[in-house]
Amino acid sequence: MTLVRIPEAPAGHLDAQAAAIRAPAAAAAFALPAQARLNWLLGWCGAGLIYSGCWEDPADTWDGACYHRPGDNPARLVVVALIEGVTGAQTGTLDFTPASGSTVTWETAMPAAGARFGDWTLWVAFPELATTGLQQHVFEMTNLEVRALSVWELPHRVLDTASHTVLPRRDGAWAGLERGRRITEDDVAGIEALLQGTRAARDETKRHFTWCVPEADAWSVTPAPAATWVNIADAALGTSGFGFPHTARLIREAETERQYDVLVKGRKVGANVGDLSVESAGTSDTVAFSALPASFPSAAWTAADSGYLDVDCTAIDFLVPSAKNDDGATAVELCGITFVET
Repeated sequence: MTLVRIPEAPAGHLDAQAAAIRAPAAAAAFALPAQARLNWLLGWCGAGLIYSGCWEDPADTWDGACYHRPGDNPARLVVVALIEGVTGAQTGTLDFTPASGSTVTWETAMPAAGARFGDWTLWVAFPELATTGLQQHVFEMTNLEVRALSVWELPHRVLDTASHTVLPRRDGAWAGLERGRRITEDDVAGIEALLQGTRAARDETKRHFTWCVPEADAWSVTPAPAATWVNIADAALGTSGFGFPHTARLIREAETERQYDVLVKGRKVGANVGDLSVESAGTSDTVAFSALPASFPSAAWTAADSGYLDVDCTAIDFLVPSAKNDDGATAVELCGITFVET
């Protein structure tokens, strides 16, 4: 039997500076080995993953959100949901509302009493993206069991039939530009078009990661008083020293870390102070949340007191959520956390 291997990326150039996405985009670099690298860069300038979540036993009515910093020239999002069924004799709905955009809705017909779907349903929608900068997209399930939900960013040029840019592309593992084919554009031509696409792929496609669960399944901890920090995930997961594993993009060779916005959907339960923090195990950087509300926020999540979180881009980092309080009785609960590259 023939074993077919599909490479994650083309083979690297001769030195570290040219062998990854951090390589400089210069006209002199577009020799044949670098052309495969350019194809890879332009391929990754396509749809970017913003959010992906799945739930083994989801609550039938709850809302979540994901934060997003758009890349270069996007116009729409792609939303894909795997829906198991409705709960009882009720109409089930899934609403997705992009920041400053119109809500898109999937809705069932009301089934007979006690009836359920015979087959699972896949829903795909393309809501418009109307804003720029850091933004929040909200999804809301009502009387509906959604097993998985993913959100992607769709660049404008993917759907723009009026574009004058000609980029002949191949399919499959080595998708990208074809050697010897023309690249033309009304305003930008030749090597400048290549440089523009490479810059967008290298600099503008941000990393996103969001974890969220129904409020009834929130992580909860009542730490000891004062300066004692407790990992908020360990009690719920049965772990010791839990952290979200993540490696930031290594864009330029001299960099060792990247900055991320961190926002949380959390609350304190009790009369006194409840604090939350997120620490990078790789860089030892920390962001704090000392203004947690008494109830879970919905319109917008709580931002860090100040600054960004530095995340390691040279190795796998672990992003650790911890809580503390001042009386040993106030609990801290967390049902959502998001990391967005700046």
